[in-house]
Amino acid sequence: INSDDGKINLLANSKSAIFQGLNLGQFTAKISGTTENLTLDDVRTGTKGAEIIFSGNLQVYPAVKLNIALQSENFRLERISQNLLGGANLAFTLSGTDKNITGKGSITANTAKFFGVGLTDINLPLNYSDGKLSSNGTFKIYHGTAKNAFNLDINTQKFTDNINASGLDVDLMLNDLIGTLDGKISSTAKLILRITGDNKNLSGTGNFSTGAGIITGFDWLNMIDKSNGLKFSGINAPLSLQEGKLIIKPGSAINPDKHETLYKYAKLIHDGAINFNGQDLIINLIAEMGINAKFVNVIDLLRDGAKDSGDFRTVTLRISGRADSLDLSAGDKNLQADSDNTREKFKEDIRERARDEIRKGLKLGLGGLFE
Repeated sequence: INSDDGKINLLANSKSAIFQGLNLGQFTAKISGTTENLTLDDVRTGTKGAEIIFSGNLQVYPAVKLNIALQSENFRLERISQNLLGGANLAFTLSGTDKNITGKGSITANTAKFFGVGLTDINLPLNYSDGKLSSNGTFKIYHGTAKNAFNLDINTQKFTDNINASGLDVDLMLNDLIGTLDGKISSTAKLILRITGDNKNLSGTGNFSTGAGIITGFDWLNMIDKSNGLKFSGINAPLSLQEGKLIIKPGSAINPDKHETLYKYAKLIHDGAINFNGQDLIINLIAEMGINAKFVNVIDLLRDGAKDSGDFRTVTLRISGRADSLDLSAGDKNLQADSDNTREKFKEDIRERARDEIRKGLKLGLGGLFE
């Protein structure tokens, strides 16, 4: 600190600065003025890619008043949370006295990802009062629109975030999350999320649902019914969120159209997990399906995992691996889908059932010879 005739020139730096328990990273400051009024000439926190610049004035005497602007360009969101990806712009102004400080501003971004989901045209107005930061913003999500209500208590660092989205293009979403599909899933969806947490952890609940739709163009489907596709009346999936992980709850189901003949139902039978490992999605889902026998008979994997006979077969499938290179395996209801011994057991069960049917047929046929 240099002081000459009541004038102050302050130079400061630190490897880390902590505000309300939040580590802002590296801190540097150049401040000038007098003992009554200070000017923030060049005050910065953070490092490249996560830097916030402060400017403005602080009156100390005769009463405390402040007018300070915060600004950041292309702030890397992954510095805040592993569940975020992308760059955002921050503009925010704090003003008031030592008894009452208020603030207004915004966070904007062209694109970002939250739990792997692509967001665009993000506009989050910010308001600060009485130690609480709030936002009622909007963004677009796979051609749909979303409203976002966010509240943060600065003192406790606890927050809530409510997201309501509608009009999502399901096919566009899956192509973004999983990779280019060789077919098409035509439907629109709604997404609801309720998230709570602090600067260390988050959790939440929600629901993903669609209207009626149709699956077409996939090679496995063309072998069965190229013209009509696979129709559904809706998809419903209760969700829960953990740090770095999305859980799809048991009972999540694809409900067939009332005229659909290829399947009777398709549902998750245990928690399905989608883990976010950097930019990679790791998926682990176990589903049970009631599938038309002609569908099962064409696809070897389904035939190996099928149980029951007649027009419809019960098939359990496991979908696992990285989103861009998923592995599909068939198994039984006790989930040993990736066990060679278990899979062989079910193959033998199927063979034994076939032998029973043959024995019954032979018995009936031979019995007719002696009538």
